Amino acid sequence: MKKSTTTTDAGVVINDSNKAEYEARLSEIMATEVCNSNVSTTMATVLNAIGERLYNRAMQDKDALVAAGLPADTFGKLKDAPGACRYAGAELKAALEYVSKWHLEAPAGFAMVETIRQALLYALSDNPDLVKIVREMTKSTAGSAMVQQLQDCATFGRLHRQALEAIGFDLSLLDKAEELSACLANLLGASSRDAVIEVKVIRDKAYTYLKNLIMKVRTCGQYVFRNDKQHLAEYTGSLLPKKVGRRKKTENEETDIPALTNAA
Repeated sequence: MKKSTTTTDAGVVINDSNKAEYEARLSEIMATEVCNSNVSTTMATVLNAIGERLYNRAMQDKDALVAAGLPADTFGKLKDAPGACRYAGAELKAALEYVSKWHLEAPAGFAMVETIRQALLYALSDNPDLVKIVREMTKSTAGSAMVQQLQDCATFGRLHRQALEAIGFDLSLLDKAEELSACLANLLGASSRDAVIEVKVIRDKAYTYLKNLIMKVRTCGQYVFRNDKQHLAEYTGSLLPKKVGRRKKTENEETDIPALTNAA
């Protein structure tokens, strides 16, 4: 059966079943204390694989594990956790895509403001009071200010349509400025440092939650099968093999929060 998926505005594809698992465990994830604030993509892939394999093994040993004190609801949690982690990871990827889109599209906004600004200053040059308004309206260079300036320039430009027409200005640019303002406003909120860090914290909490579950099940399994070497092997092993650890130190992950929008 084909899995249901959803595509975010940032172009990131999310598995809907993962979303359901994420929502089912979100309260527990949010209550988790983060013990590793630098979860790399490689580390995430390894933990997901370990968690899914351990769940399949633990289900076969469920009676023995429960008899040894492992809470029965642990199995459902371990089943959901990898999917929840994938969804949390996709959310972070989407947030970082918004950052990329902002950096890609913001220059056009700044350029549009400058185009209309120069036209208004020239068209209204005989009126010092109006020139002063234009200069004041467009003086800030912050990202959030630029988004507002696009709307303000469009509105102010329409109020002085005749002056702009007299210098041969393309009035359709006012409509384009308004449209660009709305588009960039959406990107601005999603690409702010606080927004991205918030999503990253949730992603890190999700993987800490999964890791804690893995350790809980493993600890019980190691006790139950302490005298069965072959069976015991299913409940042991490093959560981060040496090769992955070395790669994690050198790889440039998408979780390194880039320089985000200047919303001052």
